[in-house]
Amino acid sequence: MICALVENLFDLYLDGRLAAFQARWVESHIASCPKCATELKAWKQMLNGLRSIPAAAAPADIKTNLRSALSGGPAGRPVADEDNNLSVWSAEAPVFTFAFGFAIFLITVSGSFWGPGIPSQLCSDSASSICSVGVKIR
Repeated sequence: MICALVENLFDLYLDGRLAAFQARWVESHIASCPKCATELKAWKQMLNGLRSIPAAAAPADIKTNLRSALSGGPAGRPVADEDNNLSVWSAEAPVFTFAFGFAIFLITVSGSFWGPGIPSQLCSDSASSICSVGVKIR
């Protein structure tokens, strides 16, 4: 159980992002657990290997390509939904979503369709309340 906790902290420990007491706890566990010490050594080798990989250079025309794509293409025309197929809904979808949500809210709150409405309105002090029907007050 403790080994699993320590192994989850290896990347933070190697990056120096643990608090001092956490780092001491990891170090004391590694000193007493040969399995975790071997695992930590493998983590160090892996991270050193990953850090030695050179970063790939960005293409020289990346700024031009991004600006062209963001401005709507080479001709400056707006990109239509049919061109990129990213939009599932039409432009009116937010309006319809709001209208549908508001209609559901009104139906839920009103007592005309589905009953008495908000639960706090069920038991009021009036004589026509559901709570006072059939109950005699002495």
